[in-house]
Order: sequence, then structure tokens, then C-alpha cells
Amino acid sequence: MPSRLEQTLQDGIERGLHPGVQACVSLQGETVVDLALGAARQTAEHAAPVVPMTPQTACLWMSSGKPATAVAVAQLVEQGDVDLRDPVAEYVEGFEAHGKDPILIEHLLTHTAGLRAAPFRYPDQPWPRIIEVIAAARPEPRWTPGERAGYHVQTAWFLLGEVVQSAAGMPIGQYLRGRVFEPVGMHDAHVGLPEALHDDWLAQGRLMAMHDTADAAHDKRDDPARLTTKPWLTAPRPGGNLVASARSMARFYEALLDAVHGPAGALHHATLLQPETVRHWTARRRTDMIDQTFRVPMDWGLGFMVNNRRHAEHDPMRMPYNFGPHASDDAFGHGGHQSSVAFADPAHGLAVAIVFNGMPGESAHRTRMYQALADVYQDLGLAREAA
Repeated sequence: MPSRLEQTLQDGIERGLHPGVQACVSLQGETVVDLALGAARQTAEHAAPVVPMTPQTACLWMSSGKPATAVAVAQLVEQGDVDLRDPVAEYVEGFEAHGKDPILIEHLLTHTAGLRAAPFRYPDQPWPRIIEVIAAARPEPRWTPGERAGYHVQTAWFLLGEVVQSAAGMPIGQYLRGRVFEPVGMHDAHVGLPEALHDDWLAQGRLMAMHDTADAAHDKRDDPARLTTKPWLTAPRPGGNLVASARSMARFYEALLDAVHGPAGALHHATLLQPETVRHWTARRRTDMIDQTFRVPMDWGLGFMVNNRRHAEHDPMRMPYNFGPHASDDAFGHGGHQSSVAFADPAHGLAVAIVFNGMPGESAHRTRMYQALADVYQDLGLAREAA
């Protein structure tokens, strides 16, 4: 008999919410869920699967990949090469324009910088030009850095990538491969997929495509399919184009759990960060602030989403990109736009990674992910009694 989780994921395929899905869950370092269902790629007419989803399929994680860049910055902080209180202008040429001197690296990580928009054109413009455009942008009016909050979808993450490049002396994609992904066994993970590898994986059927599965016209504001085209996957975008399998994403969070609790299972990951660093970066750094992007109160860590259930206990569907009804208060991770989530729940030694390749609209996505995460905890006997 299928587990609750498998049944929910399969039901979503049958309802047309997503052609395919990957899910990987580990408990105390042991993999307990490793699912790949449906199609990685379909025809535009949503015909029978043309490329099946497998555990080896490389998937787009959208904003769920942001914590990888946060870890890169945290490593440089540990080494003394970067300080959270450093002005961004120390690392990004021209950033002081229009009075942006007070914006610190910490403000980028907590989404309190007040620089949510800039007229760059990704992927048409190269990295140096994107950084130049963001550096020249005006800050948002009546916004004191650190005193207002609003989710920065891309701008802050290009800037954080530039901070890494400036401090480490190498491109952000190269740094992430060598210092974050490879040490913990994320061998298929890339931010900025090499073009030759893109072509090989595409020929092998190893690349997921994103599909528009929204019914309502107001949910069809953009074309999700472009997100998994070659230009979008190969140009580095540290806020949104991490490509990896669910297995790799689960390993990322296993490594962070290992840092805090010691090796919990057979993988015995390399150390990404010191225990006190993991605790500090995944704690609530900003609290009870209305997020001007999501329009709800949200707490936040340093580059990590934290469990915000307490802000929506009576209406969980109001809270975007959270960790479901049963996650512990100290859970940390990140969600990806209408498609994914990856997080750790230290109270249970749990690492969870789920990615869908259909964008059905915000409401439908929140509902399916909420149910899928409820199923994970119920299947493992970890559900809260009151939930």
C-alpha cells in the first residue's frame, strides 16, 4: 500500500498539478523516503510522459537554493574574510550610489535592505553588468535598512554572490561546487550549470522541465517553462537556479544537522560550518516584522527561512512557503516559488526535500505542499498531537 505521501504526490499528478515530483527524506541520517514519480518532461499538450522522473533527474529548486549561498557567506565569516556588519559597498563597486552606504551584508541575508527591484535583464546580461545595474539602483523610499522587511527575490542574492566572489577570489558557481556541494556529496548540484553538462544531461533525459499547470488566468503571469531553458539554467543566479536532485538537497540539510548533533547516520558528511555558526544563522534573526513582499508577519534567519507557523496557527494557508503543520519550531530551510521546499527539523533529526515540476498557482501549491509535509510527519509517526 502506498504511503500517505506517495498517494498525495500521485494524486497531484492525476489532478494535473504537476507532471512529476521528487521527494527525499532522511531521519537520523537514514534515508526513509526516496521517491520519483511521473514525468520529468512532457509535451506541451500534456500527453503521456516522454521522459520519466527518476531519483537521478536534476531539478530546478528556485529559491529553495538560496541557503547554499548563505552557507558560502557563513564560511567566509568563519574564516574572518567577511563580517555581517560590513557595508555591502566594501565588496561591490559603486554600491554606495544613492545613499546605500548603510546597507550591510546582514541586511541582505535578512531581507531588510530595501532594494527589492533593479532593472537588470537576466539571463540576457552577463554577471558584471547585472551587478553594475543593481549597484546603481535607488533604494526604496522611506526604508531604513534593518527596520523594515520585504523578501528580496533576486537582487540581494546577486549581491551576496558578488560578496563571495570578491572575498574568495573565484566565481560563485565554482565556490559553491568546491566548498559547499562536493564536500557533502552533492555531486549533481550546480548554480550555473556548465553548458556542456547541460547538453549531456538533456540528451540523457536527466534534466527536469518546469510546466505551467495553473488554471486561473491570474496565476498565469509568467511562463514557467523558460526557467528550465538553457540560458536560464547555465547563467549563475544564486537566488534561484540551483539544479540538483532531491537526494542532494536532503544531503545538504543532513550536513547541517550533523554539524549541530554530530554524524547521525552512515553518510558522515564533511563539516560545512561549525555548530555555533549553524545555530546562529538558523535562529530567528528578525522577528514579528510584516514582510512587505508577502504581506504577512514573518520571522527570518540569516539566509534561511524559519518556522513561521506561530504567525498563522489559525489560518495556515496564509503563510507562504512554510514547513507544514507538524514541523518543530526550530525547523529551518527554504521554499521555492510554487514548486519546492527543502529544510531540516533538528528536533527530530529530519531532512526533507520535495520538488514538483508544475506551477499550479500560489493557492494550489500551498495546499499540495501543506498536505505533502503533513504526510511526511504522519508516515514517520512524528505528527503533533494537536495538529
